[in-house]
Amino acid sequence: MKMKMKKIIAILIAVLLVLSVAPITAFAEKGPAVQSFAFISIYSNTSEDDYYTVFGDGKAYNDAIEGATYDLATNTLTLKDFNHPELSMSTNMMGDDFTVVIDGECALDMMYIWGWGYGGSLNIQGTGTLTVNESKSRVCSIMMNAEGSNANLNFGKDVKLNLYGKEQVAKINFSTYSDLATGINFENGQKIPVVSGVQTDLEPKYIEYINVEDLNSLWWTTYGLNVACATETDPNVIYAANYEEENDSYYVKRIIKLEDYDAYIEDGDFGNYGTLTLTSEEFAKSEYSLVTENLPVQQLYTTEWAEEHNRGLEADKLVRESDPDSVYVCNYSWTIDREHPDRYYIDRLVWDEDIEFYVPDPEFDYISYDPDEFAASDFSYVLDDDLQRETVRYLDDYTGIDEYGYTAPLVKKDGDPDGIYIAVEYSIEGEMQYWVTELVYNEKRGYYFEGETGVLLKPEELEANGYSIVYAEQPTECRVEYTQRVTLSRMNLYEDAQGHIYAAQKSWTNTVYDFSEDNKAEVLGNEYYFLTENKDVDFDSLTQILENVEYEGYYGYAIDTDELHYNVEYEGYYGYAIDTDELHYNEGAVPEPEFLRGDVNGDGKIDVTDATLVQLYAAEMLELSDEQLKAADANSDGKVDVTDATYIQLYAAELIDNL
Repeated sequence: MKMKMKKIIAILIAVLLVLSVAPITAFAEKGPAVQSFAFISIYSNTSEDDYYTVFGDGKAYNDAIEGATYDLATNTLTLKDFNHPELSMSTNMMGDDFTVVIDGECALDMMYIWGWGYGGSLNIQGTGTLTVNESKSRVCSIMMNAEGSNANLNFGKDVKLNLYGKEQVAKINFSTYSDLATGINFENGQKIPVVSGVQTDLEPKYIEYINVEDLNSLWWTTYGLNVACATETDPNVIYAANYEEENDSYYVKRIIKLEDYDAYIEDGDFGNYGTLTLTSEEFAKSEYSLVTENLPVQQLYTTEWAEEHNRGLEADKLVRESDPDSVYVCNYSWTIDREHPDRYYIDRLVWDEDIEFYVPDPEFDYISYDPDEFAASDFSYVLDDDLQRETVRYLDDYTGIDEYGYTAPLVKKDGDPDGIYIAVEYSIEGEMQYWVTELVYNEKRGYYFEGETGVLLKPEELEANGYSIVYAEQPTECRVEYTQRVTLSRMNLYEDAQGHIYAAQKSWTNTVYDFSEDNKAEVLGNEYYFLTENKDVDFDSLTQILENVEYEGYYGYAIDTDELHYNVEYEGYYGYAIDTDELHYNEGAVPEPEFLRGDVNGDGKIDVTDATLVQLYAAEMLELSDEQLKAADANSDGKVDVTDATYIQLYAAELIDNL
């Protein structure tokens, strides 16, 4: 079972002036996400064969690779004597309480931790030793991409770590944790250089553009069901919703009419990326309600012709030399056209007696081939007498009667209360008439078929012949009509060697556009540019314009050293200390210190006030006296900067023992 690894986003971290001391780190015990996206995988970056899923789809696979086991109850991965410096570990959406326990001597190439808006923290515990990226071939040892979620990196008190990186040994990107003491925590109190800041990144510079297409006729689009909003007063705003029975939820959209263009657009700022999701209970209590009318009840049915020609999926039939008695089908994916596929997807079918149709064989895993592999395989097409490929129809989990059946108004007949009739509309010589027929329920298939006989009646003849269309209060369809199509989108900016700026979109056409500050329009309170294609400019001659963007509410952290040895003893090297709290040398008493390190304001205590003074001094917003500068140099490196403020905060929060 393979899970596709995401690309690592390159992150640039700007230093943040931290203005308050955070509480000691606490992990939320929420475990991995319930969706199938939560996983732990261990793999080689150079060989596809070395890929091991230790946790996925809510299940632990503790025999995937020796030395790596996962316990769902405690959300803990244990690495025991797992010495694989050639393998990396990747996790996704494992929650804020995810823990890796190190037992014995362990080694990895790199650790990737993904949050994806759910939570991706890493708590390393145990009594063993973990070495990561000793070759320094990776940019860092631990890359944590919170993706807009919590991301805390915690080193346990007893675990031993040897971490290496080209510049920094660990990075946390796009975390919602706003302060250093919460983002990274060292339980043994070791002084480790860490930087933090509001998340920044180099992003392509862009403009918003508007494209107006004249359709030359009346078009229409259905957005779902009509919704009334009790708080909406703008007559140019309408609401629509789709209901999903599986989740028992309504997905509401806000649609706005652009009177200047006789067009409609969806409000992308409404809800979450243009959609407001409400459960049925939430929807019932909200300002939204379905718009209903007394409408004919629609009856679902099918016909023998539709069963033969439209039921299920159709695919090319194959025969396999090594299994000639089975039925195989082939579907394709392609870039140019169906006759030149990029991939061949082969499945085996079995006949289902209950539904009287072919279905995919549950015992067979489909095969994927590229064109050369398919040509070399033992599969071949089944051809008819005209040497055309034969096809087979089959059902899967997504192609029921809803996909190929019909609906028509339900009709009741006098004297036959149990009969199910429908009235199918026909236009005969410009006059609307109904074909009224009784439906027959097929017990084996589980749905209705059109009857073999019926009667053609004009609307006014229904009642006289004992028929009546069944009406009920029902939600109405949200259908809008328009003559122009308006598209609002983004276009990246590029420049040529002379500094001329163009709008362009990298695609298979690589189209380049001129734009002018004078040629724009206001839509929904925002300005959008009208663009004109410039066919004389070669896209490949342009350079994309980048800008450094701050992401408000997101933070980045890094352990700012290319090597970190945590709780590690070095054989052959020794440390010494004069083990007394008082020393009298040459008969003279030890003088009282002239300052208390960390006590910048001289009030006899070390707290957040002292850290704030250091931050203000580092930002050149405050001057300190010589004595204050001595006290402010918390890490004794001979200079006063934001690192000293961090040490004072850690000391005030009792996360380190001394300064």
